[in-house]
Amino acid sequence: MIMLRHHVPIALVVDLVDPEGPRSREIYTYEAADDDVRRDTKTLAVSESTEGGATDFSGHEAAC
Repeated sequence: MIMLRHHVPIALVVDLVDPEGPRSREIYTYEAADDDVRRDTKTLAVSESTEGGATDFSGHEAAC
C-alpha cells in the first residue's frame, strides 16, 4: 500500500510480487491490441455513417 500511495504503477507492483517474473509486457501487448480494435471499430462506424461515399480508416475518401 505504501508503494501505491507513492504513485508506483500497479503493473510494476504486480511484476515485483509475481514469483514467475514480470508479466507487464504480456499485459501491455493485450491492452494495446484491445485499444487498436476499439479505435478501428469506432473509426469504421464513423466512416460508414458519413454521407457522400466510402472512406478508409483514416477518414479519407476511399479509392474504390
